[in-house]
Amino acid sequence: MSHSLSRVFVHLVWSTKRRVQLIAESHDPALRALYLARSEKLSAELLAFGASDDHVHLAVRMALTRSIAEVVRAFKSESAVVLARRLGDPSFRWQSGYAAFSIDPENATPLLDYVERQREHHRTGDSLDAWEQIERDDESSG
Repeated sequence: MSHSLSRVFVHLVWSTKRRVQLIAESHDPALRALYLARSEKLSAELLAFGASDDHVHLAVRMALTRSIAEVVRAFKSESAVVLARRLGDPSFRWQSGYAAFSIDPENATPLLDYVERQREHHRTGDSLDAWEQIERDDESSG
């Protein structure tokens, strides 16, 4: 094969430091635009974005040239700066960890829908634990 092909889809989740509820729905368009632009810079593709008051979900098609850790670091650092500015709180931080799950590209539709409808899922209480696995207490991680 003379070229490279990637069908590596990943579901990423991380929360605010100490799960403080700071991500108002009004921030969603700015975060979506930021993650979309950053994805392009990383040669990745943002497939879905969703946020709740204390965490975000992204579904991303990864580039072959980037690690998951590198992509998450870029997403988290840039969005922390934007949220700190929007919130007027320079101390805003994301938790130090994150969750990353592989996505079967052939069966991605239910997950992509779930990610896009985060606020609705959390309002109605029908969020799925298997897709919400993030550190509940990151006190020990800084």
